[in-house]
Amino acid sequence: MQNLKYYIEGDLLYADMLKAIDKATMSINLESYIFANDEVGNNFIQLLLKKHAQGVSIKLLIDSVGSNRFKNFKFFKILSKQGIKLKWFNPWSWREPFKFNRRNHRKLMIIDDKICFMGGFNLHEESSKKYFGDERWKDSHIGFEGELTQQLSQQFSLMWNGKLRKLHSIKSLNGFTNVLPNSSRKCRKLLLCKYLAAINNAKSFIWVTTPYFVPDSHVVKSLVKRAQQGVNIVLLIPKYTDHALLKYAAYWYYQKLLKAGIKIYEFGNRMLHSKTLIVDNSLAIIGSANVDYRSFFINHEIMLFSRQKDLLNHLNQDFDDNITLSEPVSLKQASSRSTLSVISTFVAYLMRRWL
Repeated sequence: MQNLKYYIEGDLLYADMLKAIDKATMSINLESYIFANDEVGNNFIQLLLKKHAQGVSIKLLIDSVGSNRFKNFKFFKILSKQGIKLKWFNPWSWREPFKFNRRNHRKLMIIDDKICFMGGFNLHEESSKKYFGDERWKDSHIGFEGELTQQLSQQFSLMWNGKLRKLHSIKSLNGFTNVLPNSSRKCRKLLLCKYLAAINNAKSFIWVTTPYFVPDSHVVKSLVKRAQQGVNIVLLIPKYTDHALLKYAAYWYYQKLLKAGIKIYEFGNRMLHSKTLIVDNSLAIIGSANVDYRSFFINHEIMLFSRQKDLLNHLNQDFDDNITLSEPVSLKQASSRSTLSVISTFVAYLMRRWL
């Protein structure tokens, strides 16, 4: 990866994305789970219309649930009327009702097959200090150039054309970086397998940041085993969330993890939406996937696994900064919750595969 930039502020990310769009001469390919009908979304819409008028090829792949196809249909109709290519991912169909459950949760933009942006940020006001204020969501994203970008453009084309079984992992020429979907023809649980390998190979520490922590039994067992073998494991999740049931589901694991020696911190002052993992200061993982059933088994995701020192330094610093804004969870706290909280936790755990 070349010219790597790490983003924790939506306003800075959106500004650089818009600059890249404005400089595009050939193509703009964009996937987003949430592309909102608000000021942030409208800024992108207006510039995309301008670039389309200049002859730039534009393809937008928008999730029909995350971006609320029924509510925002008129908003995006502006693009379609001007001839911009727009596809809604898995809209509701009574002919194939079960496909509706599988969402495209990826956040990816590629400009001229040269510049790439990927990570956890959606396109909405909630991630902007300018429009949402100090309570904006905390997130992580990266921008870079290099040979990976052209390969990612080819992967976008597979998603665009619905050739989902042909998705595969991408490796950089120097072998320092891999970009992975959550499933491929060879492995329907590709991300889960790679996460487990990263955990099981850890020697010193594992630092996990995720907005939703609802892991399967294999991840829990691996984390507990590594902690009992002396690996320092820290889990950072939000105190405040946009999905209450997923928060309650996370409570189910607290006591077991804490008893094994795993430290749990709750990010306290705003919604935490970052999805990162750092292992032994030698492996950095960042992208769109949460540590939950939906990301590992259902949705389409994209994650970058890298040993590049610049990225590791950025993630380490960001994690340290986030911990200073967080509160540790004690075993006593995890054990002494209200009856209503315990019941809600049990119900959420039973529903964990469908949340």
